[in-house]
Amino acid sequence: MARVGFLIDDRFRLHETGSRHHESPNRLAYIRQAIDAFGAAERWRRIEARSAKPDQLELIHRLSHIERVRRASDMAPSFLDMDTPVSIRSFDTALLAAGCN
Repeated sequence: MARVGFLIDDRFRLHETGSRHHESPNRLAYIRQAIDAFGAAERWRRIEARSAKPDQLELIHRLSHIERVRRASDMAPSFLDMDTPVSIRSFDTALLAAGCN
């Protein structure tokens, strides 16, 4: 029988968007609490997170976009667009998220 896998990593919380944004790091704490409360961590297989390499990102995104996200993170706190707040660790977190797909 196939097992359900889950990927959870505290490094995702480093993408700090503020408490009112839907990508608030607090949402990850609530998800983790739910996993623990239902005992799912014991039944599911944990998958380790890994960061994507820049050349892997270029398979999907233009280099100009990748650099735009990197610059926004370097200048943080800032915004990538009107709805996307960026923190100093947002680019690293984006690499991690892309590598986990």
